[in-house]
Amino acid sequence: MDSDLDNALIQSEALYCLRREQLVNLCKRRGIKARGKAPALADLLRQRSQVPQARWPRRVSPAL
Repeated sequence: MDSDLDNALIQSEALYCLRREQLVNLCKRRGIKARGKAPALADLLRQRSQVPQARWPRRVSPAL
């Protein structure tokens, strides 16, 4: 549930109203290095949320 809430927050303009502490916490939960000022962290979270999460294609098992 936290992930759904995080995603909704990142997609909204409310992201830019968060304090730096809160943005750092969101970055840590998403595995992002939190460096910079609050607006830069908000931008970084937005950018990373638009990139697909999967880095490798799914493995397809052969039909038996």
